[in-house]
Amino acid sequence: MSERLDRLLRPRSLAFIGGAAAELAIEASRSFGFDGEMWGVNPRRELRGALTVGSVAELPGVADAAFVAVARDTATDVVRELAAAGTGAAVCYASGFAETGDTGAAAQRELVEAAAGMPLVGPNCYGTLSAVTGAALWPDVHGLARCERGVALVSQSGNVAVNLTMARRGLAVAHVLALGNQADVGLAESTETLVADPAVTGVGLYLEAVDDIDRFAAAMDVAHQRRLPVVALKLGATEASGAIAVTPHRLAGGQRHRLRRPVSPTGRAPSAHGAGAARHAVGAGRHRSAAGQPTGVAELLGWRGGVDGGPQPWPQPVLSGVLTRAPGPGGRCVGTPRRGHQPARLSHLHLGRHGPTDQVLYRRAARRALCRRLARRTVH
Repeated sequence: MSERLDRLLRPRSLAFIGGAAAELAIEASRSFGFDGEMWGVNPRRELRGALTVGSVAELPGVADAAFVAVARDTATDVVRELAAAGTGAAVCYASGFAETGDTGAAAQRELVEAAAGMPLVGPNCYGTLSAVTGAALWPDVHGLARCERGVALVSQSGNVAVNLTMARRGLAVAHVLALGNQADVGLAESTETLVADPAVTGVGLYLEAVDDIDRFAAAMDVAHQRRLPVVALKLGATEASGAIAVTPHRLAGGQRHRLRRPVSPTGRAPSAHGAGAARHAVGAGRHRSAAGQPTGVAELLGWRGGVDGGPQPWPQPVLSGVLTRAPGPGGRCVGTPRRGHQPARLSHLHLGRHGPTDQVLYRRAARRALCRRLARRTVH
């Protein structure tokens, strides 16, 4: 396993910086059975019974991993202090970085510079779960159970990652990584680390874009040599799905690398060059659609088809409208052109993190826009 991410995946001490979201992550780790040290950082109040100090400098020890749940403007200073203290890795939960435009992209570059080589997950991400140690740098519920070995799931969508942990399945899940913007720790490095981990029995990937194709291809070669199953669900099969999925998780520097070459249906060793090798290796997974890739989140976890024996062809091309608060599932919903979908073109309505009243107004405006756009057309 790569030493760079070792303390992130197998931490013995955790620090939680922030308020309500940090408290949720503390509770998640506690209920998950994490038995290492847990410290909170908040200058105004104690965080859920954890030993809480006012600043990173006051922590009683060096944390293996930290969950940073403060606002964007504060996150850079906190990350800088963590890196100076020797922290093993940090998860940056805050949004408002490269996914918002040039100003946010500049803030994201400053964030990475502040990390000074310390592994940084995010920003704009849910974080990580380790069923091996019980560590949950994760501000939400999840459905994992503790295990010593199992599959690893890597998703660029936090909402999809949460849903994956909640799905009924017949396999243990050892690690979950929701990467967000991939400002530092990206899909390629995560996959590279996981395929070399003896505790990982398979890897599931929910892809929007790839940060380093050559490195990802090399990881697929390692998986092939270990005979380790790798299953990937790739968004972007339609212009609409690519726009919806990739926009909220802008890669560092604005890159949006894609896997361009066709998937090979054979199990032969992949060629050792770029995107072809990566897609070749991913295509060697056992659970594939006729096109060589899983067709949905359920199949990504190992199911084949639905209760009716699989998806049925649409009787005629239809205009589809998707109204969702989360871009990851929204991108997936409009990413199946072979079924005859013609996704409606709607202007993006960004909800953000507002109060209940704003959410009601948002839903009303979205419904009105959807009805106007789909007027006199067949909708499924």
